[in-house]
Amino acid sequence: MWSVKDQSSEDLKFEVPFNGVPVSVSFNPTNAGQCVYGMMDDLSASVCCVDLSTKQSLGSHRFTDGSGDARERMYIYQIAPHPKHDNTVISSHEDGRLRLTDFRSGKCEAEIIVSNDDAASCVGISSGGEHLYAGSHNGTVRVFSLAERKMVQDITSAHFKHFDESVNAICYGDSTLVTAGSDAVINVYRHVQLK
Repeated sequence: MWSVKDQSSEDLKFEVPFNGVPVSVSFNPTNAGQCVYGMMDDLSASVCCVDLSTKQSLGSHRFTDGSGDARERMYIYQIAPHPKHDNTVISSHEDGRLRLTDFRSGKCEAEIIVSNDDAASCVGISSGGEHLYAGSHNGTVRVFSLAERKMVQDITSAHFKHFDESVNAICYGDSTLVTAGSDAVINVYRHVQLK
């Protein structure tokens, strides 16, 4: 069980900047004392990292292009910190893209198009950091080589659309890819060696 009795309420929380709302959170796999999160505010979306012991920001990147619809287009569905690169966070967005961000430098290093017609609704990464797994509300699951930043597998019709959503969650582990969709189905895919 989780003990909260011995901690003051101040130890249990920290405020996010820009009057933002956190929408996805994860430990940094390269440093368990750090928390990375995706956040939405009135104007944009951000990926951030905070030191859990000091509650100090370790860096962030704010996705905005100055247009009035930047917040809607940049909406973050999920974040996945890179398991080998200390400062890299991958985020999935409403505009159908994955963005690779270095939160220390505050730079978006790359964009990968998952879908031209719907949101990139979820993202996962292999334990070695070689492959990204992305789901979209158009029903597809796509696998990308991170080094080459190109798609290496396309699973079309992984899930059927229901209430304008489709693939809602994705995870990879132990040579198995698992997806969950708004069609009330969980798909399990066994690993095939990718080159």
